[in-house]
Amino acid sequence: MNFCILFTFAMLLFWVARQQKRTKFPLLRKFPGYSIGLISGVFGVVLMLKSIHVGSAIIIDGRMVVLALSGLFGGPVAPIIAGTIMGMARILVNEITWPAIIAGTNTIIIGLIIGLVARRIPITFQNAWKYFAYTTIQTVLVIGSLSFANEFVAGRGAVFILYSVISFAIVYVTLLKMDQLSREVEQIEQHSSTDYLTGIPNNRKFEERFYNWRQERERFHLAVLDIDYFKRVNDTYGHPTGDLVLVELADRLKRTTTSFGGEVARIGGEEFGVLLSATTTHHALEQAELLRKSVDSIRFQLPEGLELRVTVSIGVACYPDDAEAMPDLYKKADERLYDAKLGGRNSVRISS
Repeated sequence: MNFCILFTFAMLLFWVARQQKRTKFPLLRKFPGYSIGLISGVFGVVLMLKSIHVGSAIIIDGRMVVLALSGLFGGPVAPIIAGTIMGMARILVNEITWPAIIAGTNTIIIGLIIGLVARRIPITFQNAWKYFAYTTIQTVLVIGSLSFANEFVAGRGAVFILYSVISFAIVYVTLLKMDQLSREVEQIEQHSSTDYLTGIPNNRKFEERFYNWRQERERFHLAVLDIDYFKRVNDTYGHPTGDLVLVELADRLKRTTTSFGGEVARIGGEEFGVLLSATTTHHALEQAELLRKSVDSIRFQLPEGLELRVTVSIGVACYPDDAEAMPDLYKKADERLYDAKLGGRNSVRISS
């Protein structure tokens, strides 16, 4: 039962650590170390309530495993908080005795030392066992100090070490594998939402952000831009050079949109989409002009000293005036892009 509680804690701790950036709970999002320390302390108390009694004054549980793991996911502050909660509970939950006071104080000291050391040497999967080894050694010494003449000290210490090591090893390996799988999943998710060439969001991610903007804002604009005469670049200099132009263009657009709180994505080929934070037609034109000038103002530097002038045509539509759904709004912006192409290119056209 004690081990099941410990294993449940490990799974919950891993989930909480991975949800920090996505959670809606302000405490967990703003103070992850304090939250994980609090959760760890509570689980430590539960472990003590279901502890294994060895002798008249000694109880064995997974407290020390919890302390090491709390620092792994919550940083230096987590073991300090967790150790304090566990230590106070060890003293106060049952009858207040000298063995309880010594054991509780030991837990508090261990949490404090782990936290202080972790400020200089952060706890990772590579060195977590060293912190756990420290907690085990110090606790064995405390168990020895609490022993009575008629009880076998070495036996108690061996039981504690055996249980702690087995528990830590199983939980550690499980968490390590889960962490590896989690990172692989994150990479897959990132690749599925990122354009492979330019590194900016792709069309799938762009639609997701559009709907996020629609929930958060009453009004904004969508710009669709296209490189003028891009086929000539590929035909004249080759597709590798065309790819370099796309990468440089994406970088310029990303830097420019950051200046006014916009978002850019590669929709496909030489076409890019930009969410403009502007709420009025006038400001939308200003932001779209910033994008156009960021491309036209400085020639693109290509290999072998080649300089290439690149321009873009931009069409802009307004949410919700022109349309509310993404496909309809995109169609409106694309129509304005076509107008910009017919009007001589290297220009901006907007619905009004």
